[in-house]
Amino acid sequence: PVTCAAFGPDATRIVTGTENGIGRVWMAGTGQMLTDGLRHGAAITAISYTPDGKYIATASKDGTAVIWDAYTGRAISTPLAHGGAVTHAAISPNGLWLATSSEDKVVRLFKIPGGSTISEFKRHSRTVNSVAWSADSKRLVSCSEDGTAVVWDVASGLPAFSAPLRHDAAVMSAAFSPDGLKLATASGDGTARIWHAVGNDKASAGTPIGGRLDHADLVWSLDWSSDSQRLATCSWDGQARVWDANTGVPLSDTLPHEGPVWAAVFSPDGGSLLTASTFGARVWDLPVPGEVPAPTWFSDFVEALGGARMGDSGLPVSFDQQGQFQKIREEVMKAPAPDPFSQVAKQFFTRAQRADSLGLRSGTPGFNPTSAGDNIISSRPPTGDAGSNTISKGAPDSSEATPPAGTTATPAPGTGNPAHTPGADTTSGDPNADPTSDSQPKRSRSTDLAPADGPGVTTPPPSGSLDPAPAPMPSADPAAGGADAAPPGSTQPPAP
Repeated sequence: PVTCAAFGPDATRIVTGTENGIGRVWMAGTGQMLTDGLRHGAAITAISYTPDGKYIATASKDGTAVIWDAYTGRAISTPLAHGGAVTHAAISPNGLWLATSSEDKVVRLFKIPGGSTISEFKRHSRTVNSVAWSADSKRLVSCSEDGTAVVWDVASGLPAFSAPLRHDAAVMSAAFSPDGLKLATASGDGTARIWHAVGNDKASAGTPIGGRLDHADLVWSLDWSSDSQRLATCSWDGQARVWDANTGVPLSDTLPHEGPVWAAVFSPDGGSLLTASTFGARVWDLPVPGEVPAPTWFSDFVEALGGARMGDSGLPVSFDQQGQFQKIREEVMKAPAPDPFSQVAKQFFTRAQRADSLGLRSGTPGFNPTSAGDNIISSRPPTGDAGSNTISKGAPDSSEATPPAGTTATPAPGTGNPAHTPGADTTSGDPNADPTSDSQPKRSRSTDLAPADGPGVTTPPPSGSLDPAPAPMPSADPAAGGADAAPPGSTQPPAP
């Protein structure tokens, strides 16, 4: 099988490396093989072109890296030896140096094309998994099984930061942002992190930006958008995600796959993401940069407001409305509101205290079950003293009769229109109306390059609907939420 591949700088040629140690050069347009002379004694682990397209570098489990003539396939350098399998090799953006990482815990720097040794970087206590260059070729980051990533100053051969970047498990890969201001790391602890790559001194460089970017399993690799504003991550949990690089807030839904995801790469314009998993590749349409994505809970919030959830068949299905409201309320109220969606929800829960009648607190009047068992909230304005937070309970007075189910309530003269909650249809008696058609957040769409079938979905029968019509209430002030570990063992990928 092919273990690695790369385009030439003009995209007319492709080079591939295989499990049996053979590297081949191909014409991209025709698939014609130009040479298969790039030979190692074991699997090729990394392969790439120099920026001018003249040379190719390979790394292998046979413990060597080699620099080749890209046109003839002839070896330009002698085997560049390590004391163990060479796990990765990366050519500097200026095309002058080749950096290699190895199971021997050492990072080496070689001159291109001759392969003479320039320097060695020794700071890790276990296998070095990968290396990556900054865009200006002045810094190099190495990622290790010892749970650290070390940023090196290439000119001095010394660490550029005052301390290594630490995870709770092996660091698999890292990447500098195109603007050079940030650095991202991916780890076996199930997280990615974003760090300041520059600072006023060594102490300020290497400090984290935002929180952990969480997955449910090992994060294998990552990629930056060309504007350095977004980061894509992919994981063995079968998910890829896109994040805001300045805040760590997710900018997309999880992008699901049927197995471990090995690569995620932005298109040049940032509008698409290419992902590769054990069972195929997909292209995903991403939200337009600059749009504020809806939080993952917002569609559930709209469903709970509307009192209806639409199944895959297009028909309403039953769900725990009160439990859903309670869950969303707890999530919204314990955290800051960094986006308009969270601000709207927080305002709803703090000012519209009639939401309590949906089960958020016990003992609040206004919960009027019908004989059929459906929960109907009266659209009458609250009665009592001005400013009262109490919603009246019981039968309406003679001047304001409760309309029968399936009809629209008409306010009494002088009372004004009933308050209208976004996402709820208070003008139609159609129980199948979709209250979320204009309120659902935009979701990423995918195109399968190698599609896999998924399981079907079975939905239960509908359970009724709600007509929430909250009256404004005085605002409340909600409470805002607010050791080095030994790395695990081997992080070798599972068999496909």
